[in-house]
Amino acid sequence: MKRKILASAVALVMGTMAAHASTILDGTKDQLRANGMIVQDRNSMSAYVDCLVSDAEVCQNYANTSLLYSGNLFPCAVDGCNEAGPGMPIELPGSEPIEFKASATWTIETNEAMVMYGILPPGVTHFGYETLVYERSESEIPNPGGKTPLQEGENPPDKKRVNGVIIDAAVGETRNEFTMKNVPNPDALGEGQVFVHIATPNQLLAAKIKQAFIDNGYPEEGINIKGLPEKHFTFSNDPAIGDSFRTIGRFARPFESEDAVMDWTSSKPVQLMRVTANEDTGYIPFPVEEEIDRLTGRQELKPWQRDNYRKWLRETKHEYGRYDASAVIKARDYSAEHCIETGSYCWGNNLDALYVDINDPETDKMMIVDFSNPDSQLVITGVDHVATNYAKFWNFGFYHPETGRAIATIDFDKVQLQEYDNRRPNPRKPVTFIERSADKNFFRLAVKSDCTGVNNCFEVDTSQSDGKFKIMMRTYVNPQTGTGPDFSEVVNPEFWVYKN
Repeated sequence: MKRKILASAVALVMGTMAAHASTILDGTKDQLRANGMIVQDRNSMSAYVDCLVSDAEVCQNYANTSLLYSGNLFPCAVDGCNEAGPGMPIELPGSEPIEFKASATWTIETNEAMVMYGILPPGVTHFGYETLVYERSESEIPNPGGKTPLQEGENPPDKKRVNGVIIDAAVGETRNEFTMKNVPNPDALGEGQVFVHIATPNQLLAAKIKQAFIDNGYPEEGINIKGLPEKHFTFSNDPAIGDSFRTIGRFARPFESEDAVMDWTSSKPVQLMRVTANEDTGYIPFPVEEEIDRLTGRQELKPWQRDNYRKWLRETKHEYGRYDASAVIKARDYSAEHCIETGSYCWGNNLDALYVDINDPETDKMMIVDFSNPDSQLVITGVDHVATNYAKFWNFGFYHPETGRAIATIDFDKVQLQEYDNRRPNPRKPVTFIERSADKNFFRLAVKSDCTGVNNCFEVDTSQSDGKFKIMMRTYVNPQTGTGPDFSEVVNPEFWVYKN
């Protein structure tokens, strides 16, 4: 049985854990308050969910078990929580539930900002903080007739308000290890790399908050501004019309140290505050953020490498024999602007990622691979995008075909294919999970329900889904661009099904 991990959530609510002290942050808050702004910072927290070991609801919808997720609960509006940004109920032993006046989704006025002051996680393969528009009011959607039907696997959560439409669409680029401005901790005795992240619709307010940090000794080069563009959104704390937003964190395995990252989550590494300025503070809107071009202008493999790759595929076919079916590789393409304009569901799209379905050639739906026969196998062969410097990390997720619950994940890094589980080593199982070419660019492996006597084999647990799985591939962050890879430039793997 998986266990739920919301690292530090309960402890933070109960006030038993102290945040990292920061004289710079305290001075910044004092200056903003002295200038007539309301700074709410007490009712806030970050909750961490690890889908590798958690059965939380968020892990049921094709979640990526290579990622540790964080939800960031900002203080509710000055006038209180509302339908679009509801407070979080806290159940205390022997008493009635109380409302913690912070919410994972937040509405915002043009004189407000959501501010994060955080320490980056230690030794992760990839990190990203993404701001999304979560829910819109039906009355604010200009083209509801253009709404795109839900795609396979998409399962929107329940709306929070009567007139709400869940769209969960990216607001521009994710701030990741390439694009998040950060600096060595400037506080006395401070440790780690720190960042400031200011999300607001108002350029004037962003500038004032930024200057307050600088005045108190925080370096300008560590300050990030996430402008919420007026063109796309309705800014109001009235739930009848105001758009709601959320900011989530993603932290990718392999970690240099699991214990170090878990210690980081429990130390309250990110402090959150809601800043509300006087209504006469002035207002200059932000333009729409320009997205980073995914194209590098170069294909992943050079001509001579393509010749070697064709040879590799021939050798793989010779080794495993004639397959029964070959999957169709199809990218999921989400347009945040389309979702915002039509009320379509963008499934929490992340511009850091290339999402790829593994489809059945006959139905063009996600292929269901059946491992209930122990002789059945799936052979995966292709180009390792990390080795070619076209991805920071990537993986294949194996999911329950009906619920979308993650059951297994195959992860790549620069050294080896890694399996994350708590089982003891079994001498009957293969020493290696993968075979690589001499230059490490190409790979092949078999996926089976029982790898006994089979080398270069990854074993999946068939007990949780009657041996049947759907597969999704995610490829994160091309180091050459700082955003997700382009589908047309990478060489996508082959998936060959052998039924017996």
